[in-house]
Amino acid sequence: MFSENGETEADFTIQTRWDADRLDLGRVRVCPDPSKLCTKAAENPEMLKWADGRARFEVIPQLVSMEWGLTLGKAGQFHDNVTWPE
Repeated sequence: MFSENGETEADFTIQTRWDADRLDLGRVRVCPDPSKLCTKAAENPEMLKWADGRARFEVIPQLVSMEWGLTLGKAGQFHDNVTWPE
């Protein structure tokens, strides 16, 4: 099973990874289809809105950038106070 085939049935760890991939589609200006998401957290409209904005504007939380050694592209920006949807 592959996430690009729209699969939603798998081990929870795999479902979480598929959702992470799908929630990052904003980077290529594609909105994820909520029916293709696997977890309740990813289906949350506020999570979809947050993830799409983060992906489209290449936002990298500063902690993630520091821990993973990421650098920013021309549109990217750091955010110290990332607000996670509930």
